[in-house]
Amino acid sequence: MRKENGFTLIELLAVIVLLGIIAAIAIPALIGSYRKSKDVSEDAFKKRLTSVINEYIALNTNEISFNTNPSFKKLKKDTNTDSGACTCIYKNSSEFTLQKLVDKNLVDKNDLINPKNKKRCSLNTVVNIYRDTDMVYCFDTTLDCIDDDAKINNCWFNNSSTCFSCVG
Repeated sequence: MRKENGFTLIELLAVIVLLGIIAAIAIPALIGSYRKSKDVSEDAFKKRLTSVINEYIALNTNEISFNTNPSFKKLKKDTNTDSGACTCIYKNSSEFTLQKLVDKNLVDKNDLINPKNKKRCSLNTVVNIYRDTDMVYCFDTTLDCIDDDAKINNCWFNNSSTCFSCVG
């Protein structure tokens, strides 16, 4: 009588096939989770930068100068007509860059690196600040360190329910 000490070729092939099936299911799920985590970290980066810019605006409203002529007129769209109430929007006339955030110690320049793609935001990136007639401030800027949606803003007049017409 012969004593068996190992696995047969068929048993080994069956195990390899099962491992291949498991890998075919698990690897795409892991890659999807990795991509999603990168997107979430970039969203957190944008929110943090938005928060820092809002903090700068709140701390320095006395130093920010604005044009005396409105830059835009905000028109609230009415569902029945094309007319609506108007609010004047003023754009800042002074230059404001991300360098000012670093100079005021609101953020470290090493914090201006996008975690998704490891690109550093340019310190010369201009931030446009707006103020309406109710003294509500908002901003928008285009970041070179973000690939897809490079524009960040917190302006309430930049949504689909409003439209702009230049004034003056």
